[in-house]
Amino acid sequence: MTNGIEIFGKLFGGLNKAKIMRFFILNPEIQASSNEIESVVKVEGRSLRKELANLTSLKLLDERMASRSNAKGDGKIRVRTWQLDGTFPFITDLRRILSYDIVEERMDVARKFRGCGRIKLVVLSGIFMSDSSGRVDLAVVGEELDRRGIDRAVHKLEAEIGKELNYTIMDTDDFNFRMFSGDKFIRDIMDYPHEFALNKLNL
Repeated sequence: MTNGIEIFGKLFGGLNKAKIMRFFILNPEIQASSNEIESVVKVEGRSLRKELANLTSLKLLDERMASRSNAKGDGKIRVRTWQLDGTFPFITDLRRILSYDIVEERMDVARKFRGCGRIKLVVLSGIFMSDSSGRVDLAVVGEELDRRGIDRAVHKLEAEIGKELNYTIMDTDDFNFRMFSGDKFIRDIMDYPHEFALNKLNL
């Protein structure tokens, strides 16, 4: 089945363009270099530069120079960066359109952690609920967890969404203890809008 971002790619003239647009729409405060954009959306080199130039010409993005640490970390260099232009007239409409599949397809997220251990609970909050106030977007709870596998799955999910996710990984015993002892971090997750993509703990 065709997923949302693929549909958006066809509507907006290419998958790469749709991914880059969503990155900036969902991260309006970020002023990012081409390397920083590439690390999240996984659009490389020539294609990335082409789409950035196009979106800048449309006044969706604002291009400017900024300082970054050099490769050795012992000095500064000037690099070209891009940021969402807050004066673009259709930002609200684009945010609603480009976020649609994140919300509508959120219940498929649990499948991405198959083979990562005995997953007992996947809690979706934050961006998956169109709620920018939540501290965490994703919580994965289970036993015999392959944490590196979960990290890889999350990074793939970030590339699809176009935004770095705030996520946490917990063993079941640790989660249960913190849940029922009134731990503030767990309560912060549960007190904000959330859904269970997987719930084998009968919460």
